[in-house]
Amino acid sequence: MTDEVSTLMGIAAQLNLTAQIHMRRFGSFADGLRHMLHLLRRSRPGSQGEGQREGQAQPVCFVLHNFEDFALRPKQTLLYSLFDLCQTDDAQMAVIGLTSRVDALDLLEKRVRSRFSGRQLALSYLPTAADATSLLRRALSGPVPAEAKSVDGRLVRPFHGAWASAVDELCAALEASPTLERLLWHGLTPRTLLAGLKLHLAALSPAAPLPTADGVEAALARELPLPVAEALLPELSVVELLLLLCLQRRLDTDAPPPHTLRAVLREYHQFLADAPEAAAQYGLPLPPLTKAFEHLLALGLVAADR
Repeated sequence: MTDEVSTLMGIAAQLNLTAQIHMRRFGSFADGLRHMLHLLRRSRPGSQGEGQREGQAQPVCFVLHNFEDFALRPKQTLLYSLFDLCQTDDAQMAVIGLTSRVDALDLLEKRVRSRFSGRQLALSYLPTAADATSLLRRALSGPVPAEAKSVDGRLVRPFHGAWASAVDELCAALEASPTLERLLWHGLTPRTLLAGLKLHLAALSPAAPLPTADGVEAALARELPLPVAEALLPELSVVELLLLLCLQRRLDTDAPPPHTLRAVLREYHQFLADAPEAAAQYGLPLPPLTKAFEHLLALGLVAADR
């Protein structure tokens, strides 16, 4: 929700103040927000007589997902109202914006930026498949239920056991998944990973009640579609393109498999021998050539036999 009215009602619902908001009409979003914060106030304890002041009883933290959408709203009313209220002496509130755009702050108007603290925290992508599966395992784990017993006293394996086994299989399969490796290389955030997991869980049914690695990959493909091979080629280095050409050359000449890295490198060095003018620039040692080939594997342009 990015419009002011729906956002105001969403805030009221989370603060359990919907009934009080429906009873009044407000001239602006800022008036409605101030009234909600007023409802959370009480007299400060320990103050008597003239020293008694009204203070906010409950701290409030506003988390704005897709922060750039609020910055694109006309007049940026919501952001201005929130940041302006944060400047008051007795306000116990914080505003956290989540965005994937590095230039989100450049979208703020001058009056809004002047009220912004300027604190920024950059969150990195998931670095490895092990980190991704660890996050999935935590998200899919739940409390262990008490064992149920049948009429004859024997233990009946609960659904929790089947679920835990499915989660173990899912994580093991994803750790070796080339699709997940490609997503990680392109930049897979915890938020996107969990969003894909939610899509997969929403598709579960009584006929298929357990999560699977294929289901998670399919959901992630919808949430973060990968570019096609034609779109990746312009981003490759010359060495990576040469390695692809050498591999294709082996396929065109019906060279017997396996088409290993060693075989591709033999073709690569033969190519340099036929083109002496390129040997000085592209006659690289083994480590950078291996790194370039691994990059092709991560992009999915080269498939490894497992």
